[in-house]
Amino acid sequence: MTMTTAAPTVTAAPAIVIPLTADLTAAFRAVLPFTSKDDVTPIIGAVKVTHRYLIATDRYAIARYEHTTYDESVERHGEEGPSEPDFAVLIPRDVAEWIGKHKPTSGQTLTVTAETVTIGWTDSIESSRVLVPVGGNYPPVERLITDASAEDVEISPFAIGTDRLDQLVKAGKALARVVGKNAGWRFQLPASTGTRKCPPIRATLGERMVTMIQPMLNVR
Repeated sequence: MTMTTAAPTVTAAPAIVIPLTADLTAAFRAVLPFTSKDDVTPIIGAVKVTHRYLIATDRYAIARYEHTTYDESVERHGEEGPSEPDFAVLIPRDVAEWIGKHKPTSGQTLTVTAETVTIGWTDSIESSRVLVPVGGNYPPVERLITDASAEDVEISPFAIGTDRLDQLVKAGKALARVVGKNAGWRFQLPASTGTRKCPPIRATLGERMVTMIQPMLNVR
């Protein structure tokens, strides 16, 4: 009597796979200025990558770039979405900078797992980086990005301070080719500010880049 043993089932590790385009590398360069440079809290020195967004924060500002719209996600994954919809990876600053400097070629993808970031094609790899784990829990800053009021507001540089202004300038330069050189930041207050005397400012650039900034002065 011959006994057979079933082969063990190998489960693929969760991964985020994104077409690697010049727009995506520009997006990494755009969110990097919003990461913290404080070595005491290295977790917010990383860029959070999800199936749809790049997210960065330094406590005083939040940046979110939509690298994959809902329609694009449906086109790639179907109506059911990716197999691990809540999977996210923290990419250290040096690796994010490496991605931002890359010059994509046709058909390349960026594949992000919990252990590695890989640039390549379906059947070959151009380059790869091993991720050094970033300890701790990334703050849930996405929930602080709220809907905006219908009315635009004029913002004085003094209201947001030189550090925030520098972040916006650097992000704007990174995305100039994506949104157009003549595009500018649109400033709005959140749709609901509650009783806060100095509510955050919502600044958007193009259709995909949104930031929330805590001003130094009340802009209402």
